[in-house]
Amino acid sequence: MRRDRPRRPGGTGRPAARIPQGRVRGTDRVRTRPSRQQPYAGAEVDFDFEVIPGISSVSALAARHRIALTQVGRPLHITPGRYFAEGFADFANGSGDIVVMLDAHQTFTHLAGENLWIYWGAYVGTPDEILVSGRLSEVADRIVGLRAEARARHGWIMDTYLLRLRGEG
Repeated sequence: MRRDRPRRPGGTGRPAARIPQGRVRGTDRVRTRPSRQQPYAGAEVDFDFEVIPGISSVSALAARHRIALTQVGRPLHITPGRYFAEGFADFANGSGDIVVMLDAHQTFTHLAGENLWIYWGAYVGTPDEILVSGRLSEVADRIVGLRAEARARHGWIMDTYLLRLRGEG
């Protein structure tokens, strides 16, 4: 190990990794604390991880659906599901597109309109990725079913969706 590289913040004593162009790959250690339930949990655990800077779940959702995240001259709102549930009337009035993250209440099921499209994704960017898009009135039930199945299978769900008003044609 070269000692002339800068040190990591926090004083781990290990040199900081140089950041290759575009991607960061690495191995890190996690120290766990022993407990009565896990008496052997004081060991260090190695794991590999990859960080791709600049790609958020919102950007990944648009890319995976092969759409532009924004439309010319239209605002884009990004909100957690709990806030969208409180104020989706603003969206229904045509105040722009909206990205909703972690909507446990599936607020999209309360929206109506033939010109309302949804681009939904769960576990976006992972091998378990699920994507659905189309008129909300036609795909909402399918999303609800897929979401319930995925949550039961994994024990958790990480989903995001874009709602967009579209004209006919």
